[in-house]
Amino acid sequence: MSQVTWTEIYFIVVVCGVTFLFADADEIPQENYINGYNKLNRWFNKNMCNLQVVPSNIPAEAVRVYLQENVISLLPPGVFSKLSECQLLHLQRNEISSVEKVSFIGLRQLHQLYLDGNPISHISEGSFDNLYSIRMIGLKNTPLQTLHPNLFVNLPRYPLQLGLSGPGNKWLCKSLCWLKLEEIHNTVVWENLEIPICLDGGNWSSLQCGDPGESCKGGRACSLLQCGEPGK
Repeated sequence: MSQVTWTEIYFIVVVCGVTFLFADADEIPQENYINGYNKLNRWFNKNMCNLQVVPSNIPAEAVRVYLQENVISLLPPGVFSKLSECQLLHLQRNEISSVEKVSFIGLRQLHQLYLDGNPISHISEGSFDNLYSIRMIGLKNTPLQTLHPNLFVNLPRYPLQLGLSGPGNKWLCKSLCWLKLEEIHNTVVWENLEIPICLDGGNWSSLQCGDPGESCKGGRACSLLQCGEPGK
């Protein structure tokens, strides 16, 4: 019999590992799946279900909620308020056009929020203020062109990933140069700030921010808005 090569050993290990992985998944009792909820993992999954609204039957103890690829258009005040243990929320590719300050109240343990692929044209100041544990916010492939300069100032000092890139994103980069200011680092530490594609012909890498406070009245938000264009 020919000698077994390292490549063959690696193949056996990988295939067996995958086999055992799927075997474990198959052994999960069916009674753990009730109305889209997996009690064993505490996951709620209603993606691609043509939902028009956020379901009201999401268990309060759910730690992962998958609602992507539906037709949800509104996030009413407090719609997630009972999900105090949720750590991951997928809302990609719905019909959400705006995010308001009251949209994510109650999500105190949320680590990852994905809003990619929605027709979002506006995110209100303070929309993320209640996300005390947030680590990742996905905003790829939306019609957004700018973000309010106070959008992240009340977030905890955790390393934050911000998804801005994608073929559907065209940003007014000069209005986002406050993301480069040292001042913002008092509240946000960027773990990964994706390079935005500039609609205004600018180049994000070479974009320079001037003294934003030269002729500004109105406090910190005004100061940040003047970034690169003092006195406007």
